[in-house]
Amino acid sequence: MNSIVIFARAPEPGKVKTRLAAQIGDEAAAKLYAAMLQDTITVAKSAAQETKSEVVLCYTPDDAFASGDYSLSKFWHGANLPQNGNDLGKRMRNATQNRFADSAERVVIIGSDKPDLEVSILRCAFEELENHDLVFGPAIDGGFYLIGTHAPFAESLFASVIWSDQSTLQVVLNNARHLNLSVALLPEGSDIDETSDLQNFISNPELQIKAPHFHAALCAENLI
Repeated sequence: MNSIVIFARAPEPGKVKTRLAAQIGDEAAAKLYAAMLQDTITVAKSAAQETKSEVVLCYTPDDAFASGDYSLSKFWHGANLPQNGNDLGKRMRNATQNRFADSAERVVIIGSDKPDLEVSILRCAFEELENHDLVFGPAIDGGFYLIGTHAPFAESLFASVIWSDQSTLQVVLNNARHLNLSVALLPEGSDIDETSDLQNFISNPELQIKAPHFHAALCAENLI
């Protein structure tokens, strides 16, 4: 079985999309994030059917599924596991170890802030893992919006990485080369961290079709 792991946060104002929130407000940023998460889950479920995969929500904080206005239980009722680790590399490493221990053959991790993610990208990621050790979806800002593997991540894969930096992906790729791991790169894309990122998505004429929840949230917040 393949595994699609979505990294997600409870959509609590002031705790998600903080850079975007500084520009549009905590409440608006949280509503946009919740909508992006809904669209991401929809795409992951569709891709799971095509790739014979399970979908697992890897969540934070620990009480993200507790009752309340911002509970992830409003969006997800399937398999889940808490994020574990003091940086993103450790959290991803622990998540993949969990899935491989549960008999996964290939694991693809995605975030929840790329509302135009397509089923074809996830399908291609699993296909690339048939011939490569790792697959990445490079992000325009220097990071990556997707990472996939067919074996647990080596601890040194994320050594010396500065997260959310223009050098992030390049450092990981250099580490992969030193580990003699083969790498496939998917088409470059972008996620949403600031209002400048929003403009790129708003200008996409297919946004309403690709990300209906996100499009509706943008309309509700008078951002389009």
